[in-house]
Formats: sequence, C-alpha cells, structure tokens
Amino acid sequence: MKNKSNGVALVVIATLIGLYIRLGSALSAPFPLNDGGLFYAMMRDLQANGYHLPVFSTYNGGQIPFAYPPLGFYLTSLLADLLRVDLLDVTRWLPPFISALTIPAFYLLASRLVRSETVAALAALLFALTPRAFNWQIMGGGVTRSPGFLFEILALACVAQLFTKPSRRIIVWTIVWSSLVVVTHPEATSQTVFASFLLYLFFDRSRKGLLRALIIAAFTIGITSFWWATILARHGFEPFLAANAAVSARSFPWIARFVALFQFDLMSEPSLKMISTLGLLGIFLRLNKRDFFLPVWLTTTFLLEPRSAPQIMTIPMSLLAAHTLAEMILQKFSASDSDSLDDLLKSAAARAFLGLLLILLTLDSYLVAEKIAHEFSLARSDMDAYEWIPANTPTGSTFAIVTGELPLRDPFSEWLPALTERVTVTPTFGYEWVADPPFTLRMEAYQSLQECLYQDTTCLQDWSVTNQAPFDYLIIRSYRNGVSFLSPLQIYLSQSAEFNVVYQKPGIVIYQAQAP
Repeated sequence: MKNKSNGVALVVIATLIGLYIRLGSALSAPFPLNDGGLFYAMMRDLQANGYHLPVFSTYNGGQIPFAYPPLGFYLTSLLADLLRVDLLDVTRWLPPFISALTIPAFYLLASRLVRSETVAALAALLFALTPRAFNWQIMGGGVTRSPGFLFEILALACVAQLFTKPSRRIIVWTIVWSSLVVVTHPEATSQTVFASFLLYLFFDRSRKGLLRALIIAAFTIGITSFWWATILARHGFEPFLAANAAVSARSFPWIARFVALFQFDLMSEPSLKMISTLGLLGIFLRLNKRDFFLPVWLTTTFLLEPRSAPQIMTIPMSLLAAHTLAEMILQKFSASDSDSLDDLLKSAAARAFLGLLLILLTLDSYLVAEKIAHEFSLARSDMDAYEWIPANTPTGSTFAIVTGELPLRDPFSEWLPALTERVTVTPTFGYEWVADPPFTLRMEAYQSLQECLYQDTTCLQDWSVTNQAPFDYLIIRSYRNGVSFLSPLQIYLSQSAEFNVVYQKPGIVIYQAQAP
C-alpha cells in the first residue's frame, strides 16, 4: 500500500511538472502556438451554423468538406461560448491543459500493462517529460490532437483490462472511450484499433475475448454513426478516400522506415537522448525475459505508419525506459532486488541519478515548448499584417504567399485565410479531404512556390502560368527565429515594375500585382 501511495505521489509530481511545461509556453504567447488556423475557421463555421455540422468549411474559399471528426471543435467552441471568452484564447490554452491530463491517464494504462507499481509510476514521469508526448498537442491544432490522444490512452487502458480482467462495466467504458476517439481524431482511431489488436494477441486470444471486442466495435460504430453517416450522406466516401490517399502519399518508403527505426531518435529530445536510450535498453531487457509485447508494439507501430506513429510510441517507449531505469539502474545503485520505490531510492547514488535525470528531462521539455512558442509560432508582425489585409484589400482577393517553409509546417500560410477571409493560391491545409486535384500535386505546387524565395521574379511568373494560379497580391515573409532578413526575391521585386509594395514591416512585405 505504501508503494502505491509513493507511486501516486510521483505521478502527481509528474502531472504538475508536465502541466507547467505544457501550459507555460502557451500562456506566455499572445496567440495559439504554431498551427490551428484551419480548425479555428471550422470552429467559427460551427458556431455560425448554430452548432449543426456545416456541409463545407468557409476556409480559403469554401471547398473543403466538413468531414473532419468534430468533437474537438465542439468542445473548444462551446467552452468559449460558455465562458464568454475569445475562441482564440481557448484555442491557445485548452490543448496544453488537456495534454497534461494524458499523464494520469497514461499512469492508469501503465498500471494495467505492467505488474510493478514502481515501473508504472516511473513510466508516467518519463512520459510527462517526453517531448513527443506533447509537442504537437500543445499547438493550436491540438484542439483535436490533445483530446484524441487522451481518449486513445483511456480507451487502451480499458482494452487492457478487457483482455485481462473482463467485466460488463469495462465493456461499457471501452465503448465510451472508443467512440470518443472515433469522433475526435482519425489517426488516433487507427492507432487505437491496431494497439487493441496487439493487446488481444498478447493478453487474450480467446473466442470470448474476440466476441467482446466485436461487440465493442459494433456499438462504437453504431454510436458514432451520427457523424460518419451524415458525412457519407453528404459527400460519399470521397473525403475519406482522399484523406487516406494523402496520408499514404506522405508516408516513408519501407527502407527509410527501417533506417529511421534503427537510428532510434524518435522522441524529439533536443539534447541527450535519455528516454530513447533507456527505451532501447528496455527492448533487450524485455526480450531477455521473453516479454515481447512492448518491443513488438513499439517497432510495428513505427514500421506501419512512421509519420504519425511517434506520438503513440511514447507509451511503450516510456514503459520500456521505466523498466530499464528501475531494473538496470536504480536496483544496481541500491543493491536491492526489490521494486519498491522506497527501497530503490535508499541509495544516495540512486536518488542523485533520478534527480539529475529529472532535471535534464525537465530542461529538455521546457526548451522544446519554448522553441515552439518562439520559433514556430506567429510573431507580432504577422498579426499586424493580418489586421491590415482585410481593411485594405478587396474581398475575394487572392494571395500568393512565399515563406520558404515546409508544406503543412507554415503557420503564416495556414492562419491567413482564417483571420483575413482571403484566399491563398497554394492551399494545402485541409485539402487532404479534397480528391481533385490530388493532394500530392497541391504539395508540389506549394513547395515549388517556396523555392522562389531565393530566385528572381521569373520564378513567380513561371509558377503562376504552370499552375494556372493568377494572384492579386504577393506576400514575402522572411522571418526566422525572431530575426527578419532580406531575401533574394525581395531584391528582384524592388527592381520590377510588375509588383508594387503596398505594405512593409520587418520580415513581411506585401506586393500588389500590376495588371499586364
């Protein structure tokens, strides 16, 4: 009982530290971190439609089917209305707050997957401080990613108990959390299904277990039909097929998957790869004990879908790392075979090592959150430009945006249509749900335009003709790590009679294209 109370205390500490790291950077920023412009527009569409699902989102001209799982949108926009606060503010602080809730949820799952209370508690501590467990959740786009991950963990905690100590009550809770996953995040849904399949293979494999799983799947499909049946009636299978094709096109070749897996740099740790190293040792520790579940879960998840897998991989990685920490390090320092947290920390060396590890991981996590806030999020100059555009450009104006950023990692381009109600000619965000033209072509068009940042105006003209995409205004954003710079394209534009400067601030220049 004492060991359990010590474990709970460690989880409480981990949750508080995790909450500070996740929420601190978001609250210090004036705007939602990094992405979320598409989702912000969809939430405003939902509010404007009286909380009935719109057929299309108004984002960037209204071509995107409103097919994304909507629970995160309802949760965020309803909370903003109930509290009577700005939707942007809720989009800023709600995702990191929900992300912190994944820490005690993870502990619940861990305590059902491992026999040792100490390993479960240590795993929760490592999970709380694993950058990949929160870096994408605390952003503006986390309005769907954070609750999706939370519901996924809770669903898997129920599935773990379902296949070890089944009961009617756990069947009901598994249906509840699984249904919430389905209507919150598409990738969390597929990850939950695969992890549940592995749990069945390793912990059950009985006909009764299979029957229970099928019953849960049937009820989950039925309960969530209010959403997916509506989308099918409006749009057919096309949005789902398009989204699946977009994910497949952006995935890695198989050889690249194996290379990335063997590099074992999966947790976005900025300095010492402590969790990855402990996790790697944990794989062989488990294999040596003929306990294959966690190593199989970790590796197969990544090989099947490496792009989105690292998030759910934080679960087996944290557990593997905790096994290493408890069984190979703390036990050796304490010269004890006990797995009691008190016994493991009797040695001064064990306490010193765990304390140093906590400091290093906390610092790493803090640096990751701060980097997102300061290097991958909108600056004050961006907000000034967004305010100027609707006041000084005609409704229906089209914009070409050159930032030099990567596709789907360009917050300025994503937020502009949401905040200015203007249209960009290189749309990517949300267009994975649109089949024509294929998403890969949209990505290629975006990327080729960004390459113009370091070329002359001929690049812009050729791009516009090739992609049949005329534009009224051109925005050059040359802003990196808080510092603006003069790009080669700006130098050529200053000598061109085809573009006039209509707005200029450090890092951002807006040109109006002159009619030929």
